[in-house]
Amino acid sequence: LKHLLNTIPIRNSVNLADTTRINELNELSLEGMYDNPDTSVILGNLALHLCNDLLSDTLKISNKNQQSAIYKFDILILKATTLGNLGAFQYVKANYPSALTYNLNALKINEFLLTLAKTIPEKQAALKRIAARLSNVGLIYWNLADYPKALNYHLKALKIGEKLGNKNGIATRLGNIGLVYYELADLPKAL
Repeated sequence: LKHLLNTIPIRNSVNLADTTRINELNELSLEGMYDNPDTSVILGNLALHLCNDLLSDTLKISNKNQQSAIYKFDILILKATTLGNLGAFQYVKANYPSALTYNLNALKINEFLLTLAKTIPEKQAALKRIAARLSNVGLIYWNLADYPKALNYHLKALKIGEKLGNKNGIATRLGNIGLVYYELADLPKAL
């Protein structure tokens, strides 16, 4: 994978920092997710491999170093994002079990990051990422026709959106909840 990673043309770069390479790989993978999801999976896996390498390197550094802790926090955010992206690519390919696994792993990391968040903006960002993952898991369960689980995840995402005052998130979650109730033939609640 490292050889392949070094052959990927990254925009505007000769010697980019590893975190920038991860961001670039994620950006490239998202650009092609509908036209060529298989390529997006390859790019996402390269980004994930790089995240894991960086996390392994940070474990070798003393945990007493505050800069190392911040760096690890940032890499965990990138890893959760990458896992979420890989889940989206599998979703596009209708590989729902794999999409579910990636999203649940991203959710676990984001929940862990919430426990590490020290500032209000860090906590709000973590909650927003958690709500997105919960919603994605709900959509996957909806596609698997497991409507009770879909509803559960969408309701959790809605609660976070309401807590954050995220009007777009609330609207999206209410729409998703309506779809679930429609499938459950509970039309009054679907409306």
